Formats: sequence, structure tokens, C-alpha cells
Amino acid sequence: MFKRILIVLFVLNSVNSEAINNKDSLQSYIVHFSQQSEIESLRELSHYKFESIDALNLQNTYFKFSYYKSKLSQSAVVSLITQLPYYDMHQEDNVVSMRTTTPNDTFFGQQWHLSLIKAVQAWDITRSGVNRRGDTIVVAVVDDGLHINHPDFQGNIWINYADTLGNGVDDDGNGYIEDTYGWNFVGQNNDISDSLYYKAKHGTPVSGIIGARTNNITGVSGIMWNVKLMIVNITDTGRFPTTYQSDVIKAYSYILYQRRLYEQTNGQKGAFVTVVNSSWGIDGKKPNQAPLWCAFYDTMGAAGILNVSAVSNAQE
Repeated sequence: MFKRILIVLFVLNSVNSEAINNKDSLQSYIVHFSQQSEIESLRELSHYKFESIDALNLQNTYFKFSYYKSKLSQSAVVSLITQLPYYDMHQEDNVVSMRTTTPNDTFFGQQWHLSLIKAVQAWDITRSGVNRRGDTIVVAVVDDGLHINHPDFQGNIWINYADTLGNGVDDDGNGYIEDTYGWNFVGQNNDISDSLYYKAKHGTPVSGIIGARTNNITGVSGIMWNVKLMIVNITDTGRFPTTYQSDVIKAYSYILYQRRLYEQTNGQKGAFVTVVNSSWGIDGKKPNQAPLWCAFYDTMGAAGILNVSAVSNAQE
């Protein structure tokens, strides 16, 4: 009888652990504070009730609070968060779905969208890739990476010359070691290419529409002939397909920091990012359900960055 009780307890324990460890039961909130906060302080002030608290930007003002819904109710979570010092705003950390914009056409004559947006007429005005001050124009593509060795991108990929590749040092002091072509927030490394895991099935055609090398007798024509593409990974269509809004905040924070660093150092560091492309969104959601995400567009806009988004695929 004693052995049977033990077995039942073991089975119940296993079921419990499985339920708690079930990825679907792990919930998260993105929280913004008006002043810099420390993770350990936030953990202590929230009575260690969250499974994890992760910083989303270098300034320690955006954080991801994660909890198991089997352990903590939503109302309890909101109560804990809103009572923290310097609390400003919060939102749920929802899943982001990628937008399928891959064209089947591979030759200029078949790229009907270029005529539709009058790109050909614009090319008659400029194709240089720099502004009147001589700043090199950078477009940040937030997606699943890029086939970095593709012949149609050679010369059009942004290179961070302020951070020497191969020395293992954060030379430009931006918090990311050797972010040569951008940064991979999935692997937390500088691998933005089509490696063993990162397939870049979505980001490559998206980047091609924006800035494939043009007039080079290869592949397709990019809207911008000579542009520098900063590649920022927030998902991987090969191995890690799930993307959250907190991943978006990380990516946008990195891009915004690079633009500000460029201005602060008179172009010696960072990047003159003028546009951010996000070919994905939240299905069936409205802007008031993602106040932190939407407010970030205003923040980037104030820094001189235009934001292009695929917005919502459907409405509830």
C-alpha cells in the first residue's frame, strides 16, 4: 500500500512539473520604468514571485516579467508590477507572426511593384545611397536574418567598422561584441546569416525588395540601388519560429541606440539608420493593446527613423 501511495505521488508530481514546465503556461509582461532599475531590486520588491525578470535594453528601463499562470493570477501580476518604483506602463508580451511577402518574380521586368510605387522615376533623381551631408543611409531589417553570401547583396550590407571583427572586444562600447552586420537576438550573438540554424527564409527576400544590388546583372532590382542593410534577427524560420513583442523591443532598442550613437560621435560610431522595416505584426490586435510597442515608433520617429510595418493581418 505504501509503495502504491509513493507511485501515485510520483505520478502527480510529474504531471504537475509537466504542467508548470509547459511553454504555453509561461506568460510574460513587458514593463517600462521612467528611471533605470536593477533586476535584483525588482525581484526583491516583487517578493520573488516572478519566474524571471529580464532587461530588454541597455538603459535598464524596459523589462520582461515572466510567470507561470498556474502559480500567479493575472490580477496579482498586474498588482505587483504597478506598485514597483518608477513604474510607467505595461503590456502583455504577445506572439509576433511573420508576414509572407516573398515574391516569385526574380527579374526586373516582372517586378510590377516597382512601377506601382514609381521607383523607376525616383531612380532618375537619386541612386547614391547617401544624403546631402554625405551620411551613408542605413535601413534596419528586423526579421530572421539574411543569406549574407548571396551575390545580390554584396556591397549593400552594413558593416560596423567601429567594432573590430575577431578580437572578442566591444570596441565601440555599444554593449554588443562584434556586431559586425547587426545583431541576432535569437542566439544572442553576431550570426545574422544562413548558418546551421538560421535559415533566413523570410528576411532574405524582404531585404532583396528593399536593397538588393541593382544594375549588376544579377537577381532582382532593389528599391534602393546603393543602401546599407543592418540585419537584426528576432526570429528564425528554421529552428526557433516563436517571436514575442519583448524581442521586438530589444531589436528596436538596439537600432535606436545605434542611431543615437552615430549622432553623438559625429558618425564615428553607430549607424545613420533612417528606416526600420518590420514585415510582421500581431494578428487581430489593436494599437491600444500594445502601448509600449506603439510608443516606441514615436520615440524612433523623434530620432529621425521612419518605421515601415506590415501591421495587422486580421481584425477580431
